[in-house]
Amino acid sequence: MKSFEDNAKLKIWGKLITLYILSSISSLAFAQVTHKDLSQKDIFKNEFPKTIVFRGEYVGSVHTNCNVWSNGLIHSDGVFKKYVSWDEHVAANPVTRDWVSQYAKDNPEKLMLIHYNFREHRNDQPGVSDLFSPAHRVTFSGTNLSADIDASTTAVSVNKASLFNLTYPDGSFRYPCVLIVALDGNGNRLWDQSEIVLLKSVDIDSNVLTVEREHALTTAKAYFEGTYIAPISTRLGNSGVFDVNLSESCPVIDGKTAADVILDQLKAILTDNDALIPDLQGISYDVLKWKPRFDFVDTNNDGISDGGIINGEDKWRNGAIDLLARIREAFSEDKYVLTCDGWEHGDQRSLNLLNGMESEGLISNQDAYRAFSTPINTFTFWQERCTSDYKLNYVATKVKNSIDIPNEDNYIRFASGTATCLGVAFTRWHQDYDPVKDEIIAGTENKTHWLGQPMGGMIRLAKNAPDELDGAGVDLTSAFMTGLQGVNCSVIKDGNSIVVTGNQGSDHCELKINDLRLGQANKDLTIYFEIEEVGNAAAYPIPRIVEAHMDGLPSYEETSTENEMHNGLYGFFTVGPATQMSLYYRKAGGRNLDLTLDIEGAGSVRIKNFTVHAHTQAIAREFENGAVLVNPSLDEMSFNLRELFPDFFFKKIDGVSHPDYNDGSYLGGTVAVPPKNALFIQKFQKEKRHSYLFETEGDCEGWSALNASLSVKDGSLSLTPDSAEANVLLKLKNLYYMG
Repeated sequence: MKSFEDNAKLKIWGKLITLYILSSISSLAFAQVTHKDLSQKDIFKNEFPKTIVFRGEYVGSVHTNCNVWSNGLIHSDGVFKKYVSWDEHVAANPVTRDWVSQYAKDNPEKLMLIHYNFREHRNDQPGVSDLFSPAHRVTFSGTNLSADIDASTTAVSVNKASLFNLTYPDGSFRYPCVLIVALDGNGNRLWDQSEIVLLKSVDIDSNVLTVEREHALTTAKAYFEGTYIAPISTRLGNSGVFDVNLSESCPVIDGKTAADVILDQLKAILTDNDALIPDLQGISYDVLKWKPRFDFVDTNNDGISDGGIINGEDKWRNGAIDLLARIREAFSEDKYVLTCDGWEHGDQRSLNLLNGMESEGLISNQDAYRAFSTPINTFTFWQERCTSDYKLNYVATKVKNSIDIPNEDNYIRFASGTATCLGVAFTRWHQDYDPVKDEIIAGTENKTHWLGQPMGGMIRLAKNAPDELDGAGVDLTSAFMTGLQGVNCSVIKDGNSIVVTGNQGSDHCELKINDLRLGQANKDLTIYFEIEEVGNAAAYPIPRIVEAHMDGLPSYEETSTENEMHNGLYGFFTVGPATQMSLYYRKAGGRNLDLTLDIEGAGSVRIKNFTVHAHTQAIAREFENGAVLVNPSLDEMSFNLRELFPDFFFKKIDGVSHPDYNDGSYLGGTVAVPPKNALFIQKFQKEKRHSYLFETEGDCEGWSALNASLSVKDGSLSLTPDSAEANVLLKLKNLYYMG
């Protein structure tokens, strides 16, 4: 039997070959449709900041006024939203098609994507519930009725009531819905004779379920003893929104799996002759996961939990890859953009099939700043390794954690600055109040893309600090190698590299680096190393993950949940060139630390250039008209502008949304950035502001002197003390040159 990797690689390469042929044909067919021409889109022109209005823009008065809606998109590069109700073939608003069509044609430079949910779909709306068969829903392990029921029965006797519960194992109170399916004489499920009921209570002792009948637009029926009954996997309890089975093992009903139905829906929305919204230019995948929501679901409908793994083969992941490849075939790469969640382990990582990744929140919607290295690693990988001509990576600047919300504006600026340094887009708000309006349009200048193009790559300030290992992790000294320990793998030195090879049959291995007591007490530590898969072709059809766990970190005086977010940093890698990983630990200096690198898969990997720096993982980037500085530490940090950008001087933005923070002041050689925050600054060339010519006293308006008088003569400023003993203080205003 072929392995998952072999099967998935064959499928992806087959799809890519077909894709190349189809996209070539499709490019001819759409040559004259200007608003479908991706080369015209501002977001692909490498000018910054890049911004996207994302989902929540469709609120309030915007519902009834197209002009209000379109005017709110002026300073964005595009809009990604749920244009249809719960991702079914039903318009969210009767005028959606007309609005989108007009806006797309009036603004061919804007990118418009549908945000489409691949995990869950409705089963409780007329005209929608019949799109998916009950067989296409994900269920948990089930049991059988122990007695007949009629259409009015609400106390249902079953063989094993313990399989049902009002709460999921994570403790959330969600009233899971339940599926009842009749069986034929051979035990086959008769999907057209099914009903969804709402669970109200469970009596485990008597094996009785109390239910509400005819839920989610289904009809109550009579069922015989032995009929199959099972809980449905859902996030929203009794809402009628149920998880969809993307597994290869999903039952085929009327010739279609759940994936077939999804593909048909997307075509009906975007590309069919009578498409609902044909003027959109792509799909922003929402939760197209490579594993089901719960590990104990039954994906092949045999009544037994399998988590998507059947006979050792990952049928769920295979099915998700296949669906993604089929969508890429149907939507040509030159006319349609495909992006997907990429911020969790179970998210998509198909470099060959996607234009980029989305992060929901800088790290997650529950973590505004803690695992800062993770987005640095993941977005750097996608920026460097995605080969699409229309690369699109972006941060959805969500802050949902109640602990973080009081500092929401600062965290959104922090995320926006990080995204801009990485060279990726970020989302903004449609409403009049936007937390980063100043940063998007340079405040009072009101100019989109005011930063212009990058002048070099992202600057990693910690790299310039001394290596606390003094080169031992680069040269791989015997002392350094002695501190390494492999788990489920072999570890050997190969020149200046460490080669780690997982044991046969292992799905992961670990490399432990012990006794890292480095730096001064309470100093931040930033670790760098490079990693790549060994071989000419990847053993996996997707990039692999390396996740770091550090034992011995301090407590950051938060709840245990938030405290754990500072750990578990990770990134992606594949075959060479090597990918640089960073691991940032605040206040970790001087402590006894043990680092574990958990490496996905068993194929050999090469690790090299391991360094540790007692420095904040601050980043910066220079642009044509300004610069961005990002401070991820828990303390204020001073950035030396003369060292970073010696040929220019800077001023703060003249702010509109936050004039106290962006106060328009001119900056000297250094500038302080508050903790967990960013600063966007404007740049001027020194040669444009060299010697100052004084012609009249008006040229030094606003200047003052204590214990002295000011005067102008022959182009010079004269300062005359009141007495020989006077201590003179000169106060200057609008002094531009800082050379």
